[in-house]
Amino acid sequence: MNDNFETRARALFHGACEQIDPATEARLRSARMAALAAPPPRARRLLLPASALAASALALVVAWQIPGVTTHTSTPAVTGNQASNGSAVADDDVDLYNNLDFYTWLATQPTVAGTGN
Repeated sequence: MNDNFETRARALFHGACEQIDPATEARLRSARMAALAAPPPRARRLLLPASALAASALALVVAWQIPGVTTHTSTPAVTGNQASNGSAVADDDVDLYNNLDFYTWLATQPTVAGTGN
């Protein structure tokens, strides 16, 4: 069926091409030559650099917005609290000690199946 359709379509196309009057054929030929000889429009020449710039900007925004990624390299703040061995205690450790009752309670709770713990 596909071969029959292709044969009929090809015959119809060639028949229509043979029936074009010379004036229309000349207009079509000159329009084709003008289109092939014309330089690409300015917008088309700028499309590649503009799209590369947009992709770079998008990548920068996505990288900037990724959660959990820190962009600073500073060391954590250390409080003036001194432990018995003379080392400084970080702010995170102070929060841990302030919430020690909660963490003790959390450690005694049973784990829920399917959470990966």
